[in-house]
Amino acid sequence: MNKPLLAAARAAARLGLLASLAIGVLPAQTDASKQEAQKLEKFEVTGSRIKRLDYETPAPVETFTVQDIEAKGFTNIGDFMQSLPFNSGTSNAIFQTASFQRGAATTNLRGLGAQRFLTLVNGRRAVPYGLVSPNSGTRQVFDFNSLPAAAIEGVEFLKDGASALYGSDAITGVLNVKLKKNFSGLATSMYYGNTLKGSGGDTGVLQASVVAGAGTGKTKIMTAFDAKMANSNFLRDYDVTTTDFSYLGTNKGANLNSTASFPAPLTLTRAQAAAIGLPFPATATTASSWTYVIKDGVKTANPTLSQFVPAPANPANANAVLLGNENRYNFSETYQIYPAYDYISNYTTFEHEFSDQLKVFGEIMYSKNSTYYAFTPVPITFSTEGLVLPANNPYNPFGIPLTTLTTRATFIPVRKFDTESTSANLLLGVKGTLLGKWDWESGVSSGYSNVATVSRNAIRATTLQAALNGTTRATAFNPFGPSEPAVIAGLTTVSPSTSRADALSWDASITGKLYDLPAGAIGLAAGLEMRNEKQKVDPDTAAYLGSGGGSPLSGKRTVSSQYVEVTAPVYKSREFGSAEVQLAGRHEHYSDFGNTTKPKYGLKVRLPDTRYVNLVLRGSYSESFQAPPLGLLYASQTVSFTSTVLQDPLRPQDPPTQLRNVSGGNPNLLPEYGKVKYVGGVIEFPKLRNLSLSVDYFDIRLNQFIVSPSTTYLLTANGMAQFPNAIIRDNTLGNPGPILRIETVPANNPAAYQIYRGLDYGFRYTLRNTRTGTYTVSGMATQIIKRGSDSGLGAGFFNNAGYYFDPRWKGSLSTGWSYKEYGASLTADYTHHWYNDGYTTQGWGENPLTILAAQLRYSGFWGSTITLGASNLLNTRPPINGRETTGFMPNISGPATLGRFIYMRVRKEF
Repeated sequence: MNKPLLAAARAAARLGLLASLAIGVLPAQTDASKQEAQKLEKFEVTGSRIKRLDYETPAPVETFTVQDIEAKGFTNIGDFMQSLPFNSGTSNAIFQTASFQRGAATTNLRGLGAQRFLTLVNGRRAVPYGLVSPNSGTRQVFDFNSLPAAAIEGVEFLKDGASALYGSDAITGVLNVKLKKNFSGLATSMYYGNTLKGSGGDTGVLQASVVAGAGTGKTKIMTAFDAKMANSNFLRDYDVTTTDFSYLGTNKGANLNSTASFPAPLTLTRAQAAAIGLPFPATATTASSWTYVIKDGVKTANPTLSQFVPAPANPANANAVLLGNENRYNFSETYQIYPAYDYISNYTTFEHEFSDQLKVFGEIMYSKNSTYYAFTPVPITFSTEGLVLPANNPYNPFGIPLTTLTTRATFIPVRKFDTESTSANLLLGVKGTLLGKWDWESGVSSGYSNVATVSRNAIRATTLQAALNGTTRATAFNPFGPSEPAVIAGLTTVSPSTSRADALSWDASITGKLYDLPAGAIGLAAGLEMRNEKQKVDPDTAAYLGSGGGSPLSGKRTVSSQYVEVTAPVYKSREFGSAEVQLAGRHEHYSDFGNTTKPKYGLKVRLPDTRYVNLVLRGSYSESFQAPPLGLLYASQTVSFTSTVLQDPLRPQDPPTQLRNVSGGNPNLLPEYGKVKYVGGVIEFPKLRNLSLSVDYFDIRLNQFIVSPSTTYLLTANGMAQFPNAIIRDNTLGNPGPILRIETVPANNPAAYQIYRGLDYGFRYTLRNTRTGTYTVSGMATQIIKRGSDSGLGAGFFNNAGYYFDPRWKGSLSTGWSYKEYGASLTADYTHHWYNDGYTTQGWGENPLTILAAQLRYSGFWGSTITLGASNLLNTRPPINGRETTGFMPNISGPATLGRFIYMRVRKEF
């Protein structure tokens, strides 16, 4: 445990109080000083380390303000970024109860994985989320829930590759979250929102924040504190009464009520059924075994042979079983959509000026987030868990040992996972000016993210087997109905685990003007960076039903880097316009993967301005390198069940079921290499002041990429072709036989590559200071041209554009109006249809989605701003997907998952 850092983090809240009190102590800025002429200061824009006076660099950068985030009703950056068009594929939000980073909110910019873009906070690399789960392939990502919303000033997204500037992970871009530094005064905010009756359950989101700042002529200090809480809701809160979607037809739906149910169905061979005296279906002429169930699924405390009947046959195949819903488990009652949570976070920053040439600065960030998940009861397959119902169990009416029961633990409360993530980061630095023209800076930061998970209502196989071995009703477990309360009470236990990421880094940089040319100055930036990363996982190593138990993980890595960047004007004149080039290179040494050097080249050309049109063209080429994440290398392999039931496409006669999944790390992984090409332009029309249009083409190629294919993808035609050895079957029971397990262990090879090509479109128009106010309208869209991969195993390239998770089009449109104390906005997010090739080759495309958000503001009450808003204004439900347990795709549906959400925010500045 980093005790000094922890102590500093705990002091963050106290510093916040001190900063608030300091407002009344430190002298206020005089009117004379406010009226002094302000000198234009150069600033650094994401995409270049060289400070400049204009935002236009050769790199394409999208900038978003707090107002942009709040206009959609979001209270954190993660949800906002997920709504943007260039976020494609699947994203991780806290509502995904079985998500690979439980408790975290991430985003998937460009759809190539949350781990392939880099998140910066105030221009520095952020500490990754501490939890690495075998279910995810143990990738490291950043948790946006750890940032206090009150401290956010804006977000910049660099859309091309930037490994040469910022290091590995910056393959598909860089997201720089800018936190407030210069704030004077006191601001408070209260927020409450909830889903309307009929739109969902009592979500009840409550958020409170305080921002305080003060300063003298030499010292500035600011702190922001955030607290947020919410209730949970479930599938049942949306009037969902069943997870049987077979009414949609075979292409679009299936009965997802699980055959692992309670009371337990069991399988008997022909010989066993005859010996016991149970009938075998006469129509099942070739079947060697059959499933038997208690008639009407009624639980019984006194099971007898007469209560068991053969399960119905599949109308399409008389030799296959098709259980009715009375003998299946209905997920709708216990499937959680959003978990309850309690979050607190703090950000404190200070700066002290010793002289015009020397300043010291520091930052402390701290968060403690608790998220409370509820899982459906665990399925129990006796044959795979090694369980036996002995002949002398008083609830066994068959008189023989049985190993073919498939049941579900509905006899105990639902599984619960309480996840507490604690993160802290301390930054201390010094900066100044050298020779009047060179800005230099150096800083040291130390941070950690610790995630502790407590799993409740878990059952060990050995504990259940001991109860099955009971010979009296007082000691035996009954798989067909009620058992004695004392027996049930003794089955469950608590399973704790912890996962932690530590990062220690140092950096030094210098930037300034190297030489003056007729067209402008040559700018130079150079720097050194060192960081030490550690990852440790201490799981519960005991095996539980549905899980093979965890294995400890410990890994570390040291990376040292040197980079240089040069920007130079090529020419500048009225007749020909201007041109600027950007050249950058970065050399890195990895303690476990050696050396790598990667370049970046950029060009910006401004054509001569005319009366009718102004045009800026830009382009870039960059290369990248990414070493495998520590979790992918060092995690041991574990066994679990899929969180939802899945259909085996090669055995349609079998009902959907939860499949055994083997996941974990791979010490033989290779680094990934990437190339990013970008070209585009911005056009403005002088006759239509404040109107701009932009188009950018991007081409991302990832070689030797690491893939941890999902169980869903591996069951597709593409998945089975690309990864033919990932699905393990029991071919003694057919050809193909039923699935024994699916292996999602990460892998790569030198022949594997991934491609993402597309176009970004954007426009913005502002009509200022009319008699009725100021109007703005803006929009952006992303078109996927080609998106797919080749695993290098001989199956060839598969283009997934327009298919599962990858709609060809996503767009966002925003309108705003302000007049004196009044303001309003309306936003629309659009996701184009996509074909559900995840389950059928025919698929369908009836699932476009448009979500509206609206907001009204008034600022006329004693310096307060009151905001009323609605997310998912029209209560649009997600497009139905009868192959998902929820009936829709929660990880791409965004606010549609929650339903119509009404909120109110009151902000007051003092």
